Amino acid sequence: MIGILAGMGPKSTGPFVDSVVEQCQQIYGATHDMDFPHMMIYSCPTPFYMDRPVDHAAMEKAVIDGARRLERTGVDFIAIPCNTAHLYYENIQASVSVPVINMVEETLLQLPQNARRATLLATSATVQSGIYQRALEKRGVEVVRQDHWQRQVNEIITSIKAGQTEAASVIWKQLYPEVAELADVAILACTDLNVLVKGRQNGLAVLDSSACLAQATVKRYLRITAQEAPKGKRQTYNKLVRDRIPDIIRATGKQCRTTILNEEEYKNALLTKLREEMREYFGAEDPKDSLAELADLLEVIRALAAVHGATWEQLEALREGKAAARGGFRERVYLMDVDSRS
Repeated sequence: MIGILAGMGPKSTGPFVDSVVEQCQQIYGATHDMDFPHMMIYSCPTPFYMDRPVDHAAMEKAVIDGARRLERTGVDFIAIPCNTAHLYYENIQASVSVPVINMVEETLLQLPQNARRATLLATSATVQSGIYQRALEKRGVEVVRQDHWQRQVNEIITSIKAGQTEAASVIWKQLYPEVAELADVAILACTDLNVLVKGRQNGLAVLDSSACLAQATVKRYLRITAQEAPKGKRQTYNKLVRDRIPDIIRATGKQCRTTILNEEEYKNALLTKLREEMREYFGAEDPKDSLAELADLLEVIRALAAVHGATWEQLEALREGKAAARGGFRERVYLMDVDSRS
């Protein structure tokens, strides 16, 4: 079960859960209610105020108390959609026995490879801590900032927390042109901000720490579910397997029941298998496992090609034709925008 220690601030909780749901749909094709993970969400009020210095001792205690309370519900790991709370990450992790995902690390893993100048949109406490700046500088990324930017960001966050989204939007429209002129990526290191700023902003890449954490949360969930062994003497699978699997099972002395699918059932089972293998690929932790999952994906793609009346050679010829006409993906070209003006 996923544990989400949220409520920091309160308006960021709903968007983060929505983001987790969206990642389930994108990563492993979740469709029906039963496809989605069990989640325990604890909205934890903390003594954080935009108009006064942070009482770090009180703040850390509130977050740790929340993490311990969430752990007692039986969660397998914890995600904390709050960058400021990660100032105390080491102590939070030491206070519980379940893993706590590091939001800062997961965000920086998603940093565009071509990023050269980044700005940090965050609370003053997060900015002053330097947790992002130090990591960015190690990657050779220049951190650009202006003092008045921070004042405007603080005003935006304060407005969002007060439910004044329109006022926050007005300030962002004033701030954005300056940021876009000096930086090529803006890191949203405050989960309140994703209420207002989403996706690429007219040429400025926006790296949303909340979305990065949501993706990491789903991947961690997939790794855990892949490791869990079903209970009971008879394990029910009801899924398409490789042709020799029944013989391999029987060779171990176990019994299994199988059936042969008709054409429509076979096609639907292959599509389900495709989603399953994609889910396992995204959950792979090292290159060796990733390659093994890619091999499984290729086997499913071969079978789907046959369903559509094509041989592997015909599919490969289509791939080669597209590569010749449009190229492949080896050169890591990332399209930022297209200007249609003459």
